Amino acid sequence: MAFPTDWSHKLAITIDHTKIDSDLSNWTLVFDQAFDSVLTSVNGPLDADGTRSMIDGGGDIRFSSDADGLNQLAIDVRAAVIDNDPASGELELAINVPSVSSSIDTTIYMWWGKSGETQPDVSDTYGQYNAYDSTHKIVISFRDWNDRTSNGHDFDINDTGDATNNNAGGAIGRYGEFDGNDIRRTTTTIVQSGNFAMEAVAKRNSSTGNSEQAIAGHSSTGTKQLSINFTVSSAYWGGYLGSNRAGKVSGSYSNWPDSVNWHHAVFLRSGFPSHTLYFDGGSPSVHSIYNSTSNNVQFLGSSYSNTSECINGQISEYRFHSDTRSTAWIKANYNNFMNVSGFLTWGSIDDGGSGDITGTVGIVFDNGGDLKGDGSLIGTTNGLIFVGSGDLKGDGLLAVNTGIVFDVSGNVSDTGGVAGSTSLAFIITGSLTSTTDAIARLVIDPAPLKEGLLGGLNNIIKSQPWVQWFSKLTAKPALDVPNDKTKFLRGDDTWDYSQLRFYSQDAEPTLSSDNESAFWKDTDDSNKVYLVFKRGDGDQVKVLLS
Repeated sequence: MAFPTDWSHKLAITIDHTKIDSDLSNWTLVFDQAFDSVLTSVNGPLDADGTRSMIDGGGDIRFSSDADGLNQLAIDVRAAVIDNDPASGELELAINVPSVSSSIDTTIYMWWGKSGETQPDVSDTYGQYNAYDSTHKIVISFRDWNDRTSNGHDFDINDTGDATNNNAGGAIGRYGEFDGNDIRRTTTTIVQSGNFAMEAVAKRNSSTGNSEQAIAGHSSTGTKQLSINFTVSSAYWGGYLGSNRAGKVSGSYSNWPDSVNWHHAVFLRSGFPSHTLYFDGGSPSVHSIYNSTSNNVQFLGSSYSNTSECINGQISEYRFHSDTRSTAWIKANYNNFMNVSGFLTWGSIDDGGSGDITGTVGIVFDNGGDLKGDGSLIGTTNGLIFVGSGDLKGDGLLAVNTGIVFDVSGNVSDTGGVAGSTSLAFIITGSLTSTTDAIARLVIDPAPLKEGLLGGLNNIIKSQPWVQWFSKLTAKPALDVPNDKTKFLRGDDTWDYSQLRFYSQDAEPTLSSDNESAFWKDTDDSNKVYLVFKRGDGDQVKVLLS
């Protein structure tokens, strides 16, 4: 069954528009479990023995740009590991957000909670490769040396030393460790000319090592051409283009690469000969460089196959883009990678689904917000309890059997109707609404009902203009019902005795006046009891009560 049917849980994630300088298209959001405590909460998505666990491996994770799940988004599940201790679980995701506004907040929705699901194929519309736009030529998350895009530019050659990947504690997810003598490079040649952007999140280990250290390079094995570097002895980052440092863009920064904090750097060309260096989302440094790029392999840990510029540090994310990126894009990436306070706002887990919510003996749906279902809310046996401080909403049927309790401090609304048998209790401080005549088979023993429910029945249930509420009532002093009187509450909110009649016969009685009503015991069919009434349009309707 297609998404979002039967997905049980969702979580809203909102991007603050005040931290987006201009509108973005097909921008990639990334996050891990450390971004917000809701991800590692008890009974959250990573709690293996909790009530809202995702599938280990993340097969059931989906994203949408709307609350109803109608507009699915492409995602890359980099990691999804559940644990009985959710704080020990792990989650790392990348999501293609089609449109990020600079004028209003952008909200996307993470869904999970459907057994037996697997992620779409990597090349599927909603699969891994499409989590990144076509300008992403290389994306390395350092869980391994593999490119996350469809281009397949893996850093699978150990040029020298022994760099390690999959180390816990990256700026996002994992990081690669380079000890000052480690270089990885691609097997494939990256075809590149014209504009580009080289991007990295990195930090150094200490003040030791080479005086100038390169995070990455796009070069031949013997001559460097394009690289992104920082120095140890003086506080600057630099971007180089051309052999023997023929072109350089550098900037001096007070918070230059240190051994404590992760830093974000981007070196790009945005139209020959303009080249720009961005550091930690700050003002760019711009320089004219009259050199060009060519098709080459790429290196991680050095500018080319030369250990004299090897980094002694860590890299948490590396990306190479086949075209320039806007200042707004780069700043958004910085805010995202560094999890800048306020950039993302995380909602609470919503246990509403778009399919049926089905309960059996002793099941409790306890939800702090709204409980919503586009299918049906179905209770199959005794002891099903819906407890909600918000609204209980269903576009299908609220269908229950004996011993069901709806305890809702908000409203109960439903476009399909309400059906139930005896001992059905609604404890509602708001309103109970139905927009179809499916409500017609509602039989209530009033014993568990609160006085307040009957006090405002004129607007509590709305089915059609010709009937708002009926019930089978027995004498209960707390409800102020006269002894042994069965009453029918009309749509005008009055107790009407004059038109209420009782029949015990083998044929349905024929009512003569509009809005006339009667109780009929069918002696020809097991003494079943019906409510019979004649609508204002002249049609006669009967409803089984017991």
